[in-house]
Amino acid sequence: MNNPGANNMKSTAEGTMNRTSLGKRTAPMKRVMIALMTATLMSGVSQAAVISWSSKSITSTTDVSTAGNLVEAVNIGVPRNAYVDLSTTINGVTFEADPGTGVNGGNSNGDYLITDLTNYAGGDFYDPESVTGFNDLLSHVQFSLVATDTWTIGSIGNLLETGQKYEIQLFFSDTRNADTMARYVMLDGSYNSVAFGANGIVASGTFMADAPTQDFTISVFNGDNSNASAPQLQGYQLRAAVPEPSSIGLLGLGATLLCLKRRRMA
Repeated sequence: MNNPGANNMKSTAEGTMNRTSLGKRTAPMKRVMIALMTATLMSGVSQAAVISWSSKSITSTTDVSTAGNLVEAVNIGVPRNAYVDLSTTINGVTFEADPGTGVNGGNSNGDYLITDLTNYAGGDFYDPESVTGFNDLLSHVQFSLVATDTWTIGSIGNLLETGQKYEIQLFFSDTRNADTMARYVMLDGSYNSVAFGANGIVASGTFMADAPTQDFTISVFNGDNSNASAPQLQGYQLRAAVPEPSSIGLLGLGATLLCLKRRRMA
């Protein structure tokens, strides 16, 4: 003989167990959703556009980065209509001749890069036997006669994209320090590069644009830490990083996973 009370108790117990089991199965998915939402909110937090710098001696043409997409690359030390209209290609990257107006004139160093440097020096600022392929980029130099020079990336009609991650590369060499390797560059008043001479170095920096323009400073010091009073630069390139999956994409992925999980449980 059936016992309705017993059956009701059994049904209640089974329902409680099913809800408990369901709760246990959905808990990990809830944690995933919370993590995705947290990541989304954090991605929207404004970050200061601080450039993270590193540097190394030039040892190969592969030191010229090809990551992401090229924005522009400029042979800074060679202005058009000055010595020669010299463009050069290294590791597949073409450095166009500086669009400055000539010797001791012009301060536009590309479509994006602007500076107060107005002096160009031709000659042999690089040992072509160091690494083949860099002579046309490093044999000439642009410099100023101040202790520190400020450069700006982003100009009218060619502004940075806010929220975009960029990579910048700066190229230096100087045969006047060929034997001692006794010169180094200070960037943004805090980062000191590796020492360089005729071999040349490349300084690389990454930053997340939080404005249409981005400034950085260059100072040059001798080995005895005395200021060389002539900031210099020979080559530069700007690259845009390939965008990472968007926050919306992450939320969409989380929602899809949650729906699949619920279908399995059903």
